[in-house]
Amino acid sequence: MNKRNLLMVGLLSGGALVFSACGSDDASQSAAKADAGAGGEASGSAGEASAGEASAGAANAGEGGEAGSVGALPAPPLNPQGVLVTAAEPTTYSHLLIAGTDFTSSTEIASVALATGAVDGDATYADGDAVAVSSGGLGFALERGKGKVHLLNGGTVETTFDLNETATGEKVALTNKAYVPLLSESTVTVLDLQTGKVAKRIDLSQYNAASDRDGSADIDGAVYDSTKKIAYFLLGRIDFTSFDASFHLPCASTNALIVGIDATTDAVVDLNGDKAGEAAELSLINPGSVSLAADGSLVVLANGCYDGAVLKHRGVEVVGANGTSQVVFVPTNDDYMGKLILVGGSNALLGTSDATTFESHWYKLDLAAGTLGPPLVGVPNAASFDGTDVLGVGTAGAVIRYDIATSTAKTVSAKSWAGDYSSAASTALVR
Repeated sequence: MNKRNLLMVGLLSGGALVFSACGSDDASQSAAKADAGAGGEASGSAGEASAGEASAGAANAGEGGEAGSVGALPAPPLNPQGVLVTAAEPTTYSHLLIAGTDFTSSTEIASVALATGAVDGDATYADGDAVAVSSGGLGFALERGKGKVHLLNGGTVETTFDLNETATGEKVALTNKAYVPLLSESTVTVLDLQTGKVAKRIDLSQYNAASDRDGSADIDGAVYDSTKKIAYFLLGRIDFTSFDASFHLPCASTNALIVGIDATTDAVVDLNGDKAGEAAELSLINPGSVSLAADGSLVVLANGCYDGAVLKHRGVEVVGANGTSQVVFVPTNDDYMGKLILVGGSNALLGTSDATTFESHWYKLDLAAGTLGPPLVGVPNAASFDGTDVLGVGTAGAVIRYDIATSTAKTVSAKSWAGDYSSAASTALVR
């Protein structure tokens, strides 16, 4: 079991999760990249390197005059967190990618046709920390333990990107571009989907906190606004060396940030208007995801930090124009908030994990009123939203469609994986 899952087990046993989650039932999407005081090897770790050491080799920045980009950087274990294609999301989806994992050495990703329930392709990856992700209607297999991204055609691999390879330094057309945020270093990798190459890396080490000893700004969540052509990246700026013996994250003075990248130039854009700096500063701590609302605002889910034994600075925060922000929801218990799905207007779904029993729950969340509805029954694991319904995983890898309006579920496919997996790492909708 790699360091990511070792720490996740520790966080669960410690009574609270402290980083973004999405694994089995959305409970392990993003865990440790660094030692966090737990001992052993650190898969995807920057170790005790300083911010300067973590960004060594970045002095030749500025290829093509684009701020903060470099032709090549050193390649430690990278811990990629997702893929962001610079294209609009489709209005309909035809397939669901489903990743089943043993969390140690093997992950299988199958492609299921939503109209028929047929499995029309699958592949197995020798990485227990692999997930299925999608963006712009395209599907990807992300081997986080190995630093590889696979562009999929159905369930089969079409192109493989090794994120450790030397960047070509070539400019990428907007129609062929994808961004990959790296948790273990303050870098966003730019992929050329047409050539199948790593084109360059955007260095965001300027946002490293001086007090953060893990040497990274912890780039995790990301979302693309196809209207503004801006890619937004969530920088947690968590010191993974600061966890206490109970794997609780102590509160610190460092704030998380949202950084915007102009997808046409790869340059950092100013999100703050007349205020100092370019990044939008968050008031909540330990953010796990960022979503784009219909009005262009950014909705951030954060799980907070510990002031002694008290969990603070958590909930849902909305960032609007010129970096203005408002906390719109504060939970009344210590349950871990694993996933937020925007479903239209001020309505959302919130997936949580009980702080004591670790049992999963889903609720309707009214962001305007800041209130939760009663628990929903039958929401599948590893949920994805297609614009109307929730698609996810049931027993033995079954594909389940959940009707939000009626709170009813039906089976699309009784089985997805060829192998025997008890946990769903993720799902992803593709066109």
